[in-house]
Amino acid sequence: MHSIGAAILGADGQPIGTLSIASPVSRVDDAVAAPGEAAIRAARLISARLTGEA
Repeated sequence: MHSIGAAILGADGQPIGTLSIASPVSRVDDAVAAPGEAAIRAARLISARLTGEA
């Protein structure tokens, strides 16, 4: 199992949630799963929208 998690932050910078993605190793290889950049970008965008910064 590959998994990644990224915090969703509130206006005060404190975590209010998380975004996580998991996939079976048989479907996603290490090269695709390791960086996790898409999950991190998505969590940052959600945080920005929640706080009115986006």
